[in-house]
Amino acid sequence: FAVARARRFPAPKNRDYTDFSQSSKKPMVALLVATLGVAPAGVARRALGGKPSAAVWNEEIKAAWTQAYASAQGVPANYDIDEIEGRIPSALRGTVFRNGPGNFERGGQRYEHVLDGDGLLCRWSLDGATGRARFASRFVRTPEYAAEEAADTVLHRNTFGTQPASGPL
Repeated sequence: FAVARARRFPAPKNRDYTDFSQSSKKPMVALLVATLGVAPAGVARRALGGKPSAAVWNEEIKAAWTQAYASAQGVPANYDIDEIEGRIPSALRGTVFRNGPGNFERGGQRYEHVLDGDGLLCRWSLDGATGRARFASRFVRTPEYAAEEAADTVLHRNTFGTQPASGPL
């Protein structure tokens, strides 16, 4: 049975925590950098008071973060997973759901925080008896989502950072 392989990036060798600005995000960024060797660009930039060092924000890490926080394409989706490495154990049968952000921009405006992204519900279903796997996804279609999709702009206040051009209220 094969599972998705997570790639762990090496921690930077010369970490410098002395250049943090006075920020409430300092402990979070320090934890991300210390444990993973990385921090999301926007968070690190604001907490560090500028651009993160090349040791923390190198091309490999930047590409990984960019891919991880790219808006979902081809949604809604509903298809059989044809490429399976290995085999699904015959006794394994079930469904896993994941709800989280799946759209990180609207009308060319990138959201300021990853959790401001539009909600995307994903479903993976496995049936070991038949050897089948299936994937489906769709955005949570609230009235606010539908209005923003139609206008192709941020219209409503977001929880963490992204505000409409008209202001937070």
